[in-house]
Amino acid sequence: MNNSNSFEPIKTVKGVGNIIKPPCLGKIRLGYMKKKGETAYPFETDYFVCPQEVENIYGKEPRELKIWVPSENIEDVIPYAYEYYGKSGLKCIGNGSYARRKNENNQWILHENCPCDLLKQKVCNLQGHFRVILYEVSCAGIYLINTRSARSINDIKSGLLYVKDLVGRFAFVPCVLRRVETIIPRNGKKEKHFTLQLFLEDLTPQEIDTYRKDSQRALAFASQCQLPEHEIMSPRYEASDSIAYEDEELQSTTNHVDQTPPPITENKDPQSIPENKDPSEPASEKTSNNSGTLPSRNTEGQSDLSIKDKISKLQCQALEGTLRFNKIQVEELCILYSINRIADLSAVQLDEARQWIIEEGKNRV
Repeated sequence: MNNSNSFEPIKTVKGVGNIIKPPCLGKIRLGYMKKKGETAYPFETDYFVCPQEVENIYGKEPRELKIWVPSENIEDVIPYAYEYYGKSGLKCIGNGSYARRKNENNQWILHENCPCDLLKQKVCNLQGHFRVILYEVSCAGIYLINTRSARSINDIKSGLLYVKDLVGRFAFVPCVLRRVETIIPRNGKKEKHFTLQLFLEDLTPQEIDTYRKDSQRALAFASQCQLPEHEIMSPRYEASDSIAYEDEELQSTTNHVDQTPPPITENKDPQSIPENKDPSEPASEKTSNNSGTLPSRNTEGQSDLSIKDKISKLQCQALEGTLRFNKIQVEELCILYSINRIADLSAVQLDEARQWIIEEGKNRV
């Protein structure tokens, strides 16, 4: 007896088709490529460089954008890493301890040393990728904003966490992303840049309470959103995608001023940068002295350290102790001042660095 008519038709497969993947509608840039003769270089602007559909809503030079964040997972919303791009796309991505790197066969392999010599050569950089919905422009997908600024990454994450503490979530809560004038110390000078900061939109207490009560529905939808990998969204890095503030030479609209702000940078663990000049080869055991202390000169046939060098070494060791006490990595300070080791700081910079460490340590408690 044929009982096939008693079965319901099969139209789906368990576990397939339950994920929402919003498409990428475009990029919001922090500057553009400027030409001087035959040379092109990234030029920082104090506004967002937007696609035409965004300019139609906010004008040609908007300094703030109204956004939703499409996920409650902050690592999906703004992933960041050390990234090295080649002509064909992403070649290496690391977290400060280890990295995934493409070999000569274009296969991803584990690379145990991160960061490596590519960071010193400035072909590898810290990269952050912020995914947002511009709900006044279109709810049909997300826009990508790339940044190399550790300060911007930290301020965006801080803003999201504040919104979550206040509202109970940050997914699909109306926020404002702004270009904010910021003073950043670099090479002993103070430069004016325009970093990213995130704020909660101006809501009344009643509106905030409404968003709190609607959290269950919003979080259920956000949990189904699977954001595309940024290496897929940005297969080839473009210099105009993001502007580096702390750690890269840049011609821009910067002005030197005398103010001293409390800088904030992102945490990275390694204390030294291994020598590895060929990306396809494994890192060698020899590493550069990036610990902040001066190299020893007590080798055969050489005199002992001079009094001046001894004092400099003691200052470096004292600064390292201050860093450890405040739970701040040496590399954060090196990135801030664009140096390879603490010993490269001048006497004036040592005093500035000490004050920053103390203030930053208080902010992180």
